[in-house]
Amino acid sequence: DSSRTMQLRRFLNINTNNMPRQILGINMYSTKEIAGLLGISTNTVYKYAREEKLKVVKISGRFYASEDNIKDFLQCIK
Repeated sequence: DSSRTMQLRRFLNINTNNMPRQILGINMYSTKEIAGLLGISTNTVYKYAREEKLKVVKISGRFYASEDNIKDFLQCIK
């Protein structure tokens, strides 16, 4: 049951521990959050960033992508 609840939270994106950060009014997602949303590994997120398929920015030593950049990425891989 706990596993099912976690899956539902992940699906609905309501896991309060992994909510995006707002920076200047823009939702920014960490590589871990992106991996969870897309069902891929963080290594794959880094790979897409290196290949410039997913635009990321480095903030305080961590990589983040805006919600719009994630949407653009998803449109490109369709």
